Amino acid sequence: MRVGIIGNYGHNNNGDEAILLGILSQLEVIGIPKEEVVVFSNHPAITTKQYNVKAVPLVIKKGTAASSAIATIKAAKHIMKDLELVIIGGGGLLMDMYRRDAPLYSMLGTTAKKMRL
Repeated sequence: MRVGIIGNYGHNNNGDEAILLGILSQLEVIGIPKEEVVVFSNHPAITTKQYNVKAVPLVIKKGTAASSAIATIKAAKHIMKDLELVIIGGGGLLMDMYRRDAPLYSMLGTTAKKMRL
């Protein structure tokens, strides 16, 4: 089973990283190897190195919020078409502190839902 995990990862925040580690551990317990997991991360290279998983950008920033939203959804759809399940991994996804990023993060969950994941 190919699984995507969306969260505020790659910022070296111990809480967010603990959430990701817990999800990855539970996936292994139920028999889903790391090779079948893709993590949407703020810094994919850091996430890949730290957890030995495939990681892709959480948000694609392109000028305006609207341009970023379009680029993010387009990139996410390309990745999500190969997934069977998407897990919203918590973290700063729904935090109202960031006027631009939280709505962009949340759009990934909405995109997954529309794709029936």
